[in-house]
Amino acid sequence: MNPSKTLKPLNRAHSVLILFSSVLGSADILAASGGSGLNYSVSPTFFNTELIAKSEDELKEARLNSSLGISLSGSDFFQLSMNYKMLGRLENAKAPISSIDQILNASVQSNVLDNLFNIKAGIRANSIVRRGGENYSYKVTPGFSKSIHDFAKLNVKYNFELTKPSQYKSVKETRGYSLGLKGQLDFGNIHWNSVYSQASVFQELLDESKGVRDVTVKLDGKLNQDALSWTSVYSKSSIENDVLTPAEDTEVIKIQSRYRIVPQMHLELSSSKKRKTLLSSLDQRTGNEIHHAAGITWSPSTDYSLAFNVNKFDSTELHQEDYYSSGKIVWFPQSNLEMSFGYGDKLLKDSRGLVINATLDLDNRKGFHPK
Repeated sequence: MNPSKTLKPLNRAHSVLILFSSVLGSADILAASGGSGLNYSVSPTFFNTELIAKSEDELKEARLNSSLGISLSGSDFFQLSMNYKMLGRLENAKAPISSIDQILNASVQSNVLDNLFNIKAGIRANSIVRRGGENYSYKVTPGFSKSIHDFAKLNVKYNFELTKPSQYKSVKETRGYSLGLKGQLDFGNIHWNSVYSQASVFQELLDESKGVRDVTVKLDGKLNQDALSWTSVYSKSSIENDVLTPAEDTEVIKIQSRYRIVPQMHLELSSSKKRKTLLSSLDQRTGNEIHHAAGITWSPSTDYSLAFNVNKFDSTELHQEDYYSSGKIVWFPQSNLEMSFGYGDKLLKDSRGLVINATLDLDNRKGFHPK
């Protein structure tokens, strides 16, 4: 898959952000002018803390996550919702590394268009900026779902994503789609879900012929008759390069099922196969990953639930076959508070780990679990 022309991913990302800013700006104008049928609300949505520890009683990571939700609707014609999250992270207790992630999620849908075409359509967008803008990810996902004779539901999505993992790595552009079918059998005792997805990754390569772009801003000033002078200089140098070349193709097929044994207990089975092809100017390498999982969830009370699952993982690329398991206890002290305790063989890559999580639903409109 070769792009027919040069791409400018950064300009695309800026265009997406400008589009959403324009929508919000228009909404603010309408709200200020008292436009009829326009409703909006701003409220905190949740507060989350999470501790992740290794089996050697060493703190691996601590997270503090807060969120602010914004919803905007103009009658049935459109509904816009936005959610801003700030995630503070402290990694590695022995050599602490702290960082702050800023996450913005947005979705747009229209009840009028849904009723007109008898579908449920929408556009989702999210952006993640880390470490002062050095790492970022911008993603746009339009899609729709449609019921098929009350037997199943069809889900179709397209995905465009632009990422820069770090200041030392090049920009990656991902384009792909997914097709999903889900439904239920035996009067709701069996739920099933199958998804096929395909994605192509294009990576920015170094092109020395593009040259170097320099930006320098300098400010000088004096105060109190030369008694105090100051100078401020901002400079940035980067390589001009907007050529993306194919780097990776991925295909994934996943099947999940959930069977209700008794009202309080469910059996969950899943299988997935991932085929990844790494592309380069010299050759290409293809590897397969196969993952099988089985688990049981038991909810003897509305106050708590227990889950246990086992997994088998095969990788032809890594020449690896592995088995691992995990367990989780979820407790609901009140309708808007969830606490969970998890332990597993693979929670921290290849090592055992413990995860303690607490989430507080601040808007308290829906809650996690009825009391």
